[in-house]
Amino acid sequence: MAQIADIVCSEGSENNGRDLAGNVKDTPNAASNTENIGTGQNNADIEIDNLINREVDEIISHEKGKKDGVTRCAELELAVAHCKKRLRKISGNERSVERMQLMEKLVQCQLELDALKEDLSDPVKKIQALRAVTTMGHHFSLQSATGRNPYCEVCLSTIWRLIQRYRRCNNCGLRSHDKCVQHVLRYCAGTKASDVLFRPRTEICEERGLDVQNYKCAECHHSLQFDGATDNEPRLCDYNGHYYCPRCHWNDEWFIPARIVHNWDFGKYKVCRATKQLLVIIEKRPIFNILKLNPGLMNYVDQLAKINKLRQSILLMKCYFICCKVARKQRILQNLRHRQHFVENSDMYSLMDLIDLYQGRLLPDIEGIIRIYTEHITKDCLICKGKGFICELCDDATVIFPFFENVAVCRNCLATFHEECFNRKSKHCPRCLRRKSRTNSMFLVDDMT
Repeated sequence: MAQIADIVCSEGSENNGRDLAGNVKDTPNAASNTENIGTGQNNADIEIDNLINREVDEIISHEKGKKDGVTRCAELELAVAHCKKRLRKISGNERSVERMQLMEKLVQCQLELDALKEDLSDPVKKIQALRAVTTMGHHFSLQSATGRNPYCEVCLSTIWRLIQRYRRCNNCGLRSHDKCVQHVLRYCAGTKASDVLFRPRTEICEERGLDVQNYKCAECHHSLQFDGATDNEPRLCDYNGHYYCPRCHWNDEWFIPARIVHNWDFGKYKVCRATKQLLVIIEKRPIFNILKLNPGLMNYVDQLAKINKLRQSILLMKCYFICCKVARKQRILQNLRHRQHFVENSDMYSLMDLIDLYQGRLLPDIEGIIRIYTEHITKDCLICKGKGFICELCDDATVIFPFFENVAVCRNCLATFHEECFNRKSKHCPRCLRRKSRTNSMFLVDDMT
């Protein structure tokens, strides 16, 4: 298939003394378990963000000291008012780090407040909201008394649903006894993954010693030692390189994005509970740009090179479909509804895409869809078929299309030629040359008149 660059087609409860960012006041583990943020957020950004969170937390704590029963709505209103007050005092550069952080916090709190007020206006949703508990970024809701008995991830005991109230986080799925919710120390993986600045770790973590963590669990700060009791056994998380206690690390095994991107290694490695929840949540999100993370990988992995060519073909075919009323009526692009990013770009992959590619499921699936698309454009649809090309550089009258193999496509006008003909004719597009000549002639006539 022709190599083309950048083809584009037009077309309410209390918060249990925690702050709005989900951080436990004066508890260091909440920050130590946060994920890697994009390189655009430097240390100054983080310090300002933490300062804003502390200020909001102090205001909420002060309000709770004056009166009991401060609702989540009231907390959010206090946060919004504080951000607005701070913004009024800031002068000078409108793109300063402090202003941008305050604006981000203001928008985040205002959106949550609006959503909460909307829920409270609905009687059914109001009952659900009042029964919900928010802590450490989790949004816990009560579960029914029927069904299988799950495992509490806080006290590590069975939840007997018939006799014990139990809650489940709507974002990450963490399960806990109702009485154990207030003791949750793990920040919500779902909330973490929904942050606009979130970026998964794409560098293989070096193993570090326990002394770096002061011989304590990275999540709950339980004491760790290699020769101690089973409860003190340190367990390494291959995703972030930290050690955890058996309560926070259940020896779950999962695919590690960094090892896949850099080594094409699809082995499963042991990860902590927080990492397992995070990777499950993001596994279908197209957040890995292989060409940027490891440009040379496609030279060594034939499957990756082949799927990249197929995705470029899909983008070229999309240009036909958005101009075809028959294709729109048939909703032909819906064949890729489970991988919507395939019709948006050819660079981004999800963790599930890479796993399916390695295990041999992705290529046959996409090749089948490509065959359907090719049949529509080249045989079934007269509208699309009429938009084919005839090579101007030879006498062959066969209709060709940009997504065919062994063709060359002009990056400016998208005219299509046989690749051999194009290379033989000094790689100049005759269509563009005619347009340039016509434009120059028009300018010459204007000058003469």
